[in-house]
Amino acid sequence: MLYYKGVFHMKKSKLLFLSLLSWVLMIVFMGLVLPYESNRLFESTQVNGSPDTSFIFSVSELEDLIRAYGEEGRMAYVESRIRFDIIWPVVYTAALVFPLLLFTRNHTQKKWWILPLIAMGFDLLENTFASILMLQFPLFSRGLAIVLIMTSFLKWVFLGFSFIVLIGFITIRLFYRNQHQKGQSS
Repeated sequence: MLYYKGVFHMKKSKLLFLSLLSWVLMIVFMGLVLPYESNRLFESTQVNGSPDTSFIFSVSELEDLIRAYGEEGRMAYVESRIRFDIIWPVVYTAALVFPLLLFTRNHTQKKWWILPLIAMGFDLLENTFASILMLQFPLFSRGLAIVLIMTSFLKWVFLGFSFIVLIGFITIRLFYRNQHQKGQSS
């Protein structure tokens, strides 16, 4: 009978490989794909800015941004969400989940992996709501705009907290590793 251990019980070497691979993918995305998509969107809209790159914004700022995009720009925005902004959240989530699993020791600590998944969920919701607002314009739903603003804010909060938790676990692991090595050399 086969026994599947799952991602929580993966060998450290496999988690290390997946962690490094996901970080390389994230760096490639940040260095090549995101700037390309940003430039491509700017060419269509002649507007700097996007609803999903702001930490906090108002309903009127969102409406002004959507209006400024123009019809062609709004279509380009929706296409870019479909083309790359479904893959990007998966890439950054993997770059957080695998190292979190690598640097946590017990099942209680490993539960922190859920934070990047929550951030990814809010990111996908944010992209969906922004696309709906773009597609229905000139009709503008203030209620949907508020939900978009909330999902955007929560995405950034959970994403930031995920990085803080990861840095915390790496720091703790390195501290205990150094303490253990000092104890053996004494």
